[in-house]
Amino acid sequence: MMKAFELANLLCGADTLTSEGTVDKFKSGNHEAELSKVALCFIATPNVIREAAAWGAELVITHEPTYYDHWDKTPQNSIAIKKKELINELGITLFRYHDTPHTIDGRDLFSEGFIDSLGWKGTFADPLHFILDEEMTPREIVHDLEEKLDVHHVRLAGECDRPTKRVALLLGARGGEWTDFLYNDKADVAIGGEVCEWAIGEAARDASQMGIPKSVIAMGHWASECDGMKFITKLLEKRFGAEGIEFRYIECGDTYENL
Repeated sequence: MMKAFELANLLCGADTLTSEGTVDKFKSGNHEAELSKVALCFIATPNVIREAAAWGAELVITHEPTYYDHWDKTPQNSIAIKKKELINELGITLFRYHDTPHTIDGRDLFSEGFIDSLGWKGTFADPLHFILDEEMTPREIVHDLEEKLDVHHVRLAGECDRPTKRVALLLGARGGEWTDFLYNDKADVAIGGEVCEWAIGEAARDASQMGIPKSVIAMGHWASECDGMKFITKLLEKRFGAEGIEFRYIECGDTYENL
């Protein structure tokens, strides 16, 4: 039977797990745990952890940090300490899978999962740029996101109604890629998660008012990346299902309530 560290090695490579330059590490639990059930999630919230434990998962694979710090530093505040106690109490083995799926074999699995869920037809120019077969306006893209992904709180800054085929996928919380998008000609519309409004949103608005077709679509971090983890769950089922391991995606839901 496959063990937790063996699956992690297959996902990331043994050198990744020992490298200091990545967050793809075990965060808690027994690395030697034998696997029959593996839960995946976008963020391991307390409710996700409880659901995974109730299902009988020996391993939880999460994309984002558990303790509100990119490097998952040892918890020093009351909320993080209480969460760590819950994880230990339930005996959860927790693995962070963040860096590798964004750069695996020249692919970004989150971009691919996002497009897969939308069912858009087109081609990837590179891992972060998608060329649609059929033109869409930024406004139409927003409506498509809301309808097909059942997401709320989507915001659009800049040009709203000029059709385009060129879309940048800046999912999650990208940094310099947003600046690159604004000041190069590779895409007219960028879809992302967390966006700095004064730096990026305002630049897109100014651009549109001066006739430069730039549009920024902000979905929120969870909404932009949860489909990537769903996609990875399907890939793992296909790759390791014959090993007798069950895989299940557990939904944490949006950070912000839909009031």
